[in-house]
Amino acid sequence: MSVADLKNNLHRLVVNTDNERVLEDVHAYFVELAGHGDWWDKLTIEQQEMIKEGEKQALSGRLKPHHLVRERVGKLLSEQK
Repeated sequence: MSVADLKNNLHRLVVNTDNERVLEDVHAYFVELAGHGDWWDKLTIEQQEMIKEGEKQALSGRLKPHHLVRERVGKLLSEQK
């Protein structure tokens, strides 16, 4: 199969899907293979939105001290054993 055939087949697959998750994954894969872009581009839209929400919470002062988070995580992990 020629490069032109591969491109045409990939283009057809992309055009024929409305699955956002598939398109995000394909995009991230191409970015990684091409060796450019940063880690943000490799995240899904959902992951990016979660990070943005965390930033908003931090800027509004809704933070937990590190030692409290460690205690809570320690309890959760010990409960799973």
